[in-house]
Amino acid sequence: RKYDGYIFLTESMNKLINLDNKTYMIMEGIVDLSQCNKIQVNSNQKAIKIVMYAGGVYEKYGIKNLVEAFKLINIPNTELHIYGDGAFVKELGEIYKIYNRIRYMGILPTDEIVKRESEATLLVNPRPAKELFTKYSFPSKTVEYMASGTPLLTTRLAGIPDEYNNYLFWFEKEDVESMADKIIEVLSLSEDELNKFGQRARDFVLNNKNNIYQAKRLYNYVDINLNK
Repeated sequence: RKYDGYIFLTESMNKLINLDNKTYMIMEGIVDLSQCNKIQVNSNQKAIKIVMYAGGVYEKYGIKNLVEAFKLINIPNTELHIYGDGAFVKELGEIYKIYNRIRYMGILPTDEIVKRESEATLLVNPRPAKELFTKYSFPSKTVEYMASGTPLLTTRLAGIPDEYNNYLFWFEKEDVESMADKIIEVLSLSEDELNKFGQRARDFVLNNKNNIYQAKRLYNYVDINLNK
């Protein structure tokens, strides 16, 4: 009750916290233009199709389902690359002995991760959408992935605003077979279609979620609503 207004990550946070219907705005993500301009979008024909995940390597984040789904995919010259750290890393080592197309790539500096995101064919976020906290959070990886120019396939997390709908591929169902089918569907698109989709997503976040634009939104919000 002390506050005059709010800046929320998601609309659900407003419904939970802003019981007195005070002024608010949503700012779910920011991309740094100075960093994004360093990214070289790689639209060349790729000999190997790389599906890439970078983040916490935990079963609760959907990694096990992603791995099990990839076992069902028999597209030639296609690999799953997983970066990050977590309890599921040990199991990935055992899986690689049988399925050498599923590769744990370790932990790398952010600059190198961003470079590899731009070189991948498809980026994925398999985090289960049923978790309650997804209503009140926005995964920062979403805008990082989109800024790379590589298409993103993600679960329908409640914290992702509707304005992103046309710039993301979605796992409509989260069982292993459905996830496998969706990955196959996306990878069946031509290189040109994937490049154009990824570029549209990149343009969207660079134009609408960059640090300068978001700072102006914040300034205007405070100036109009709170400087009274």
